[in-house]
Amino acid sequence: MVRLTLDTLLRSSAARHQFLRFLVVGTGVTAVSYAAYALGLATGLSFRLASLVALLIGVAVGFVAHGRVAFMARLQGRFWRFAATCATLYFANITLIELLNWLGLDIYIAGLVAAALMAPAAFLLQRHLVFADPPLPTLRAFALGVLLLLVAARLHLVLRFEVNWDEFLNLAMVHSHARGELREMLQTAFVHLFKWVFAVSANEVDQVIAARLLVFAFVIAASAAIYGTARRFMGVSEALVSVIAFNGFNLVMRNGGALRTDSLATCVMMIAIWIATAHRFGIGHALALGACAGVAGALTIKSVFYAGVIAAILLVKIVYDENRRRALGLAALSAAIAIATCAVIIALHAATFPDQASALTFVARTAGATILSGDYSIFLGSVRAAVAGNPAFWVLFSVGLLAAIARIRHAATRREGVVLVSLALLLFTPLVYRDIYAYYYPFMLAPASVLIGIGFERIAYYRKGLFAGFFLAFLAIGAAITYRNSLNQEVADQRSMLALVHSLFPQPVPYIDHTSMVSSYPKQGIFMSGWGMADYRREGVPIMESIIATKSPRFVLATRWSLDVENLSPEQSEASRYGLLAADVRALQDNYLRYWGQLYLPGFRVQGTSAKTVSIAGRYRVEADHDVEIDGLTVAPGRMVALTQGRHRFVTRTTATFRWDAPDPPTLDPPLDLFYGF
Repeated sequence: MVRLTLDTLLRSSAARHQFLRFLVVGTGVTAVSYAAYALGLATGLSFRLASLVALLIGVAVGFVAHGRVAFMARLQGRFWRFAATCATLYFANITLIELLNWLGLDIYIAGLVAAALMAPAAFLLQRHLVFADPPLPTLRAFALGVLLLLVAARLHLVLRFEVNWDEFLNLAMVHSHARGELREMLQTAFVHLFKWVFAVSANEVDQVIAARLLVFAFVIAASAAIYGTARRFMGVSEALVSVIAFNGFNLVMRNGGALRTDSLATCVMMIAIWIATAHRFGIGHALALGACAGVAGALTIKSVFYAGVIAAILLVKIVYDENRRRALGLAALSAAIAIATCAVIIALHAATFPDQASALTFVARTAGATILSGDYSIFLGSVRAAVAGNPAFWVLFSVGLLAAIARIRHAATRREGVVLVSLALLLFTPLVYRDIYAYYYPFMLAPASVLIGIGFERIAYYRKGLFAGFFLAFLAIGAAITYRNSLNQEVADQRSMLALVHSLFPQPVPYIDHTSMVSSYPKQGIFMSGWGMADYRREGVPIMESIIATKSPRFVLATRWSLDVENLSPEQSEASRYGLLAADVRALQDNYLRYWGQLYLPGFRVQGTSAKTVSIAGRYRVEADHDVEIDGLTVAPGRMVALTQGRHRFVTRTTATFRWDAPDPPTLDPPLDLFYGF
């Protein structure tokens, strides 16, 4: 479809003249619409509402102008397609405006630039969907519209959806590698792709968003690979539905574009599957397939789960090829190139480390904790949302899988049937792999999504197009619900908290949290995931007192309930499976006081005559009802006192509080939480 569009624009004289007429008419319509947009902004409307007003005016003016002048087409029966196309372009336009505004453009300029960038898309949509003669089939036009809306929705979530804790962790690895502190060389090769985000902003939220924009390009490429693979077995409309079903799946929309190695590996492995399913498989295909598999393996060890799918596809080629020896040789070449590519990438990556942890130890520890563990609690927790939130996906997948199995029964279609069934093999990984969190589903579902198109094709064949259209509508409605619900988890609170941290500590300082939210600063202590806490509790050795004494963390960010020590007793914490040991809670309570929301700064309380060890040297403000004596020096309430690290003698008649020298906290209500889940 893309090649045809380019050919008609570049080679067809009629199409060039049509495009020129569209530019002339479009410039006039855009000028009218932009004037309405700018006027709306000037009168106080939000850019979304101003864009809506501009859209309505553009629809009223543009339908007749584009239809009669630009495309010289009959208008009868085309208005609703035109209006639907404009609504789709509106959503894409406001997403683009928000992206341009995030990049630093003024909202007026962003609107103008967005209008210019959307013009080619508007021309193509109107040429092929609205004013084409004969018109594009309704079902295909509907699918293209839904797909464009999905692209805009997913891009919008890249900008707005909350940053998950593991995205901050991955960003922290990029910073840690840049500081020469990263030691794990496996599953960290991705860091070289993202060091440019440091120049985007000092705020880690915006660094993650910048990284997500690159990941989004991988998402587009993965979707193209799904489409390309599906087209080997079905028509255009059915292949589009496969792409829609994948991108509209609730856990894919929320997690598929995140800063994770899974997102990158999914793209590379889907390209590998697209190559493997080529009808004519030669040396070039074998080399490209091996290179893709090797790159994915260097990104994440989990890519090995795709090996079964690739092996099944290549085995089918070997069995059905007239020259089996040649087919076997090509499969072996792919495997050799995959191993070599992965080894070279890891070796080059390892060469950038001043010090390395043992790769074998990492593999043994990871495999031992996640492979054949017999623990299905994580999967059972995520699969409920995966099934309940996507009924149309699973119905279409089930029909498609049954149709693929039916093809195996017939000799003429057996080869195709085996390949299609093999695309579902990753759905069995929960039987052997423990960490089936929500973010694993995009990685697991990408190949299986091809079967959605087969199911859609069967339903359209037996139940006619209208019934199949209902399923497409259900997919779209499910995606819309997921999109709307996801907007309730925005990045605003996270960005505000990080801005506050950076204002208090402009230069990197050590700190404590559960997962490196302040990714550009050196986090102290363990990684407090379920896995990390299980190891910590198994060892049973307190760590916080030593960390505070030797590293002097300047703040604690309670990104997990177990660090919110003002609302937690030591005994409650130790009684919990994932809580800190009682001694560690006491160490935090003795050295930190809540500043604002989840942010704790150094501070402590004393009463009577006592000797206390101050672990974090610095200036403290005295809060008391009377003068306080410190090492024989009398200090009035409200004054600042510089305390060195070590033991000090305090004399006070009632409780006195010593708080870290910092401006008054924000007057706004703090966020209830910083993370609301996948």
